[in-house]
Amino acid sequence: MFYKTAKILLCCLPFFVVGLFFYFNGLPAKALGFASDRIKVSWPGSPSDHAIKFRTKKATPPGGKIVVTPEGGFAFYPGFDYTDVDLATSSSSDGPFADRELSASSTAASDGVFALASSTDGYAEITLNSSYGIDPGVWVSLEFGTIATYGETGDRQIVNASATGSYGVIIETYDAVDTYIERARPMISLVEPINLTTSQSSSRSNGVPTGVLGYNTTETIMSLYTNFKATCRYSTVADTLYDDMVNQFQFTGNYFHSITVSGLTNNGHYDYFVRCREESGVRDNSTICIYNAATTTESCVDYEITFEVAGVEGGEEGEEGGGEGGGGEGGAGGGSGGGGSGGSGGGAGGGRGQEMGRGRGNYLPYPPLPGAPGVILSGWAYPDSDVVILKDGTEEGLAKSDANAFFGAFLADLSQGVYTFGLWSTDSKNRRSLTYSTTFWIDDGTQTTVSDIIIPPTIELGKNSLSSGEALSVFGQSAPNKSVEVWLFPQKEGQLKDEEIVKKSGVTGPTGEWSVSMDTTGLKGIYRVKAKSMINGVGESGFSQIIDLSIGAPAVPAEECAGADLNKDGRVNITDFSILLYWWGTDNACADQNHNGTVDLIDFSIMMYYWTG
Repeated sequence: MFYKTAKILLCCLPFFVVGLFFYFNGLPAKALGFASDRIKVSWPGSPSDHAIKFRTKKATPPGGKIVVTPEGGFAFYPGFDYTDVDLATSSSSDGPFADRELSASSTAASDGVFALASSTDGYAEITLNSSYGIDPGVWVSLEFGTIATYGETGDRQIVNASATGSYGVIIETYDAVDTYIERARPMISLVEPINLTTSQSSSRSNGVPTGVLGYNTTETIMSLYTNFKATCRYSTVADTLYDDMVNQFQFTGNYFHSITVSGLTNNGHYDYFVRCREESGVRDNSTICIYNAATTTESCVDYEITFEVAGVEGGEEGEEGGGEGGGGEGGAGGGSGGGGSGGSGGGAGGGRGQEMGRGRGNYLPYPPLPGAPGVILSGWAYPDSDVVILKDGTEEGLAKSDANAFFGAFLADLSQGVYTFGLWSTDSKNRRSLTYSTTFWIDDGTQTTVSDIIIPPTIELGKNSLSSGEALSVFGQSAPNKSVEVWLFPQKEGQLKDEEIVKKSGVTGPTGEWSVSMDTTGLKGIYRVKAKSMINGVGESGFSQIIDLSIGAPAVPAEECAGADLNKDGRVNITDFSILLYWWGTDNACADQNHNGTVDLIDFSIMMYYWTG
């Protein structure tokens, strides 16, 4: 169910890393018949659930033990106990599995769980109850972390080792006097999160806890994620420089950062201000925390984690109300609504009617990995412009760029599958850009970042017909203070030679406007013009729309989006298909290739005929 495939952030590899089965190299002869470990998150330094399964060859008697020891620096989070473990058995590998009762110590009716919380030699030890052992040939399922849901739901996980690589997880069984019985060592792998681009804007996210914690909460786990390897610190005073912060997260140095915060009191309000430094020593360079390497000046906006502890104790289920009145104002347990029962948990007000209150309750939160996939898109368009976000040809929303033309957008709650995302914008003169597009697979539990997107510049000609030797004026808009390169080349069949292309560079102004004058001496015929933008240290955009012009020759009447090249970039590919879908069922003159007044299947067939890929 939960553990079928695994994936690492921002890529298309499997999400859960599966242990190697029947791994007996270097083990004693008394080996378990089968052993595997599947982990939910394969990032170094990140907390993860573990789903372990093995089959016994020999019996483990009442009072015997099962010991699980991850090798190489895995850590059981402080407070890890029996509520974070499920133990079940079955006669078949596919189940059904029967859960065994667990408690803090072994009794006649329940198995006891002990976990040593250590970053170097931590282990979990389960002592079977004094009445029932585990027979030979039985399949055993062990679930560690938030997937342990029998009885109570787990709130502690096992923190991965800090380095990538393959690690063994030792599973051993003993009798009641600690005599070794059987052993196995399945392998798991840790890998770096993978991004779709070679460089990206740094970001900090998923900070928890938030809102109101339950009455009498005295400690909580504060944590966040970064999309770069970093060491994070925090302060209770805003605008504290990183080097002046004395509080460092307990688990940090990778992508996940956490610490147990104690000493919380009822009705207390808590603000923590976080800053992180990349592994290379460079501070955050996200849009919310900029490090200017040229001036060595840090200009940051803190990443703030804010929460409070409820000041009033509320009933676990609130008090019943009558009728359908609105929910009342709740305390820690969600007080009674005027018309119905308030809910349990940390109070954010009671519910309406029989609705439960919205409080979070007294618990230690972990930052959840996104259950539904999400995609972050960021880059440069035009200053103060609206960037249209398309998903599979359908408009999803707008992202507003700033004065420097930078924009960012987050698409949440997606489903697993292949998507084509497109972005386009209009400049200050209402000239529309070509559509930047990217297609990739996303899977459950992942967040993909596509950064350093550069929307192609807009382009316009002073004249579309001129005499040979007459200066050609080309202008448009891009991001401010960036380079632009314009190409002028003849319209012809076949491959262009480099010597046939006239290139001219320019620089955009403070508002992103650019203008280039090109010499047409010696040129005659139908020519084409296009441009691209370049950002130093980032990369270059795709080319702009192609504009035809005549030089010393009769002007050629323009045909609307000839040959199904809807974005006029000289190719017919997925971008044009996305545009076709966007205009589907309308009378858009460009997408309506057969000019019958409707964009339909015939226009799609025409596009397939001209398809270049």
